Amino acid sequence: MGKRKKVVYTLRKQTLSTSSSSNPLTTSEYKDYETQFNYYYESAQYSELIDHSSKFLVYLNDLDLQKMSFEEYEEFFKVKFKWLLKFFQLGKERDCSELMLNAIESIIEYYQIRDNSDYSPDSLIYLMEYEEGAELSENPIYSVKANKYLGSFYLMKSQDPKDKQFQDLSKAKKYLQEARTQFRKILDERNHFKFNNFNLELFHEILINLGIVYFKSKQFTLAEDSFNLVIDMAKSNNDYENLKKGYANLSILYSTKKDYRKAIEYCELEFKIINEHELEGLEVALWVKLDLAIKSKNLELVQSTCRELSNQSLNQDEQEEIDTIVNQARQVQMFNRNFSDVFESEAESDDLELIESNTGSSEDISQMYLNKCAMSSITPNSSVLNWISSLFDKNADIQPNFSGQGWSCIDFSAFCSILEFPIPESSISNLNLSRNFIDDHCIKLIFESSKVLELIKSLDLSCTQISTKSLLTLLNSGGLLNSKSLEELNLSYLKIGNQSLLVIIKILVVFSKLRELRLNYTRINFDEFKFNDYINFQFNSTFINKEFKLELIGNKVSNPSNMIKWLNIINNFKPITRLNLSFIKCNSTSWTLFNLWKFITKCAHLKQIDISNIKFQSDWLIDEDYSNLEFECQQLNQLDLSHSNIKFQELSQLLKELSKKLMSRVSIYIVGYKYEDQLKELINSQALSNLNIIM
Repeated sequence: MGKRKKVVYTLRKQTLSTSSSSNPLTTSEYKDYETQFNYYYESAQYSELIDHSSKFLVYLNDLDLQKMSFEEYEEFFKVKFKWLLKFFQLGKERDCSELMLNAIESIIEYYQIRDNSDYSPDSLIYLMEYEEGAELSENPIYSVKANKYLGSFYLMKSQDPKDKQFQDLSKAKKYLQEARTQFRKILDERNHFKFNNFNLELFHEILINLGIVYFKSKQFTLAEDSFNLVIDMAKSNNDYENLKKGYANLSILYSTKKDYRKAIEYCELEFKIINEHELEGLEVALWVKLDLAIKSKNLELVQSTCRELSNQSLNQDEQEEIDTIVNQARQVQMFNRNFSDVFESEAESDDLELIESNTGSSEDISQMYLNKCAMSSITPNSSVLNWISSLFDKNADIQPNFSGQGWSCIDFSAFCSILEFPIPESSISNLNLSRNFIDDHCIKLIFESSKVLELIKSLDLSCTQISTKSLLTLLNSGGLLNSKSLEELNLSYLKIGNQSLLVIIKILVVFSKLRELRLNYTRINFDEFKFNDYINFQFNSTFINKEFKLELIGNKVSNPSNMIKWLNIINNFKPITRLNLSFIKCNSTSWTLFNLWKFITKCAHLKQIDISNIKFQSDWLIDEDYSNLEFECQQLNQLDLSHSNIKFQELSQLLKELSKKLMSRVSIYIVGYKYEDQLKELINSQALSNLNIIM
């Protein structure tokens, strides 16, 4: 639940010794169990065999394996699994549900260890067997455990992108609610039911997992109630491990609701429990606490938590991350005090002399950059220094890739000062500033640099905090008239908002050589703008025969007709030659391939279109005839329809019309199509002679 720092537990391998004298497969006790099992089995003494197998299973599960070498453990692990399968099959064949169910529990544990996963897909068949066996058992606790197992399986798989076929949160909720109901029923009906530690732990696990299901379903009140019940029970039983889990989950819940005060409060309670009772998870709790401190903009808590984390056994990457965060916190504090005074220094006149006298020395540029960093009390960036050292090396081709450096406005100011030097044009043709703390002030610094405007060809500003207002201010300022060289611009993962069309049109006007614009997973509002404002934007003849690729991958669309109008206006202003709409998400019933295709056919300059991984909402109607559409996109040479849910009848007519109306051969990708056999028959019928269909 939530974005806790992942902790990988390497089972056994790190704790096992290299001793070779403790293999349980060679002990006399194991040999006796094995011999006795074979004797009962061969003599068909099934009642004795069942009783002996139950004892044998307990013996195998209780063995202390810590003194074994890893090689011995692997051997024993495989042998034990064979025995588990025998016990399972024996219990199933002889209608001994208890032996079968206990064997299945051990098999599930085997898969967990083998795959280092809570629930392996291989264990599902045994979980279903467990459910059937539990119904036959006289002990109702097995039915509780069966529902707990299945609910937990579907919950864990809902968080695993690799197992899409098992991602069903509704099943997780159904099974876990049933487990909770059955458990309470046992408590009500059986006064002699012993609420021992095992049953208490079982109930805690049900409540925690059910709380997580409610949380993922955004039923926050129910989730909170479930976690609070765990906390109350854990307090009354001095169960500090589950008390820790309850606090941790409530902390994540309140963080999601952006109630950071309560989130930090419960995180502190978790931290206190871990410290007082020496529980595991201290480092994980500290990372969560640091994340909350950053989100709540509590700089003092950020710095104190970083100090606590530095006392842990961190690896090099983690320590570097902590150092970066500490520097950022210090920079923000300095900026908040008085940004305008940061750069006042007597050394500025020396830097000016360096700039004026420099004729191509990376040493002078490095010195000036180091001066700026010293004045700003920031740590010089090694990537910047490496780039500076390569500037005048004819054999080097290092572009300034500063993605994910955690830069703030002070870092950008230091970097932009470098661009005042006469540096080679090729050294800054591609500038990657993605995943940094770029705000409106930073983007102003970048665009005010003449070198950026004159030399840069590719600019990546994805995953930053640039606002629509800032973009429009810069685009309207007239200060970007020198920006004729920019060819690629990445604004993915931004929130452009209601003025998206105006921003895009302005970008196309200012950056006249733009060949590629990426707006992937950008929160574009296609609905709230007036189309009449854009009637005067006429087709620009200077764009004819110019390449222009537009990417809108993964955007959410509430009104598809408005999005198509939006695309029409852009295409009329600057013809789109390559368009990528893959993974577009839309729940509107008007989101059909036919409605989208009506726009595509009018794009006379379109060469490539990717509409893969799109789920169209409505079934195709026979009166929507593709043959009636005008077909102006004669330059089309590639179409991607992979992993879509298009009905075969509609796809068949579309392909036939393409084959008739296209003058040149086109490649069509239809990978992962549901009706693959019918499509193959259509291809073999020679009805699509000039289409190169790739499946």
